[in-house]
Amino acid sequence: MRTLRRRDGWGLLAVLGGVLVGLPALAGTLKGTVVGNSGAPKRFVRVEVLGPEKEALFTGQDGTFTVEVPEGSYSVRITERNRRMEFEDVQVPGAGHAAETFQVEW
Repeated sequence: MRTLRRRDGWGLLAVLGGVLVGLPALAGTLKGTVVGNSGAPKRFVRVEVLGPEKEALFTGQDGTFTVEVPEGSYSVRITERNRRMEFEDVQVPGAGHAAETFQVEW
């Protein structure tokens, strides 16, 4: 009996400790479309998502990408050959999604 009570007490402390320390940020989804100055989708360009987490990926054939990252503010860097543009302050909500169109100058 005494051992069971002791475990209950420690279990409660462990739960309270997790709440006090904080839980990890909720994951959100950034869905983006990269288009050129003509409005046409940019296929297979490199996309870097920079912020609390860093992710790198490529757009698909339709110019879109999707990445799951923790809630927060991000910069999105788009690179194609020797050209680069950066978009700042892209907000991704926790447990939700942000949809953005990124128009590059080429």
